[in-house]
Amino acid sequence: MNLLACTLTVFTAWYAGGDQEALPAWFVRMPEEPGVVYAVGYARAYAVYDSAAAAAARDAAHRLRMAMGSAIIGERLFQTLPGGQVMYQGEKFAEQPLYEVTPVYLDTAQVGGMILVLAVSREQEISLSSVRRVPEKAP
Repeated sequence: MNLLACTLTVFTAWYAGGDQEALPAWFVRMPEEPGVVYAVGYARAYAVYDSAAAAAARDAAHRLRMAMGSAIIGERLFQTLPGGQVMYQGEKFAEQPLYEVTPVYLDTAQVGGMILVLAVSREQEISLSSVRRVPEKAP
């Protein structure tokens, strides 16, 4: 999913007439540090720069919470006719973050028609592997 977001962001920069060489180094190669999670938020460049930067910061905070862990909650509805024929099927799925994270915003850049914000988690001692659960296989 992060690869898709990065690909779409680079495509947006190209389509908006931005120079890909103007992309910040942290966007091209995300920083790596043990126990720290980084996320990039983006938004279209608005007429008021502060509004666009605030929207990109909100997106970065959301992506950071999702990167720390998320739960997918879903519902399905089936309506059947007499005889068992399915007449209607509806579904609703939502992804919700598992943790509240206080982001620290490190940098902001404007590339073409978009604003990029680099955020990092303030909590540095979270072990992601210890909180992830793998569904057990039925025998």
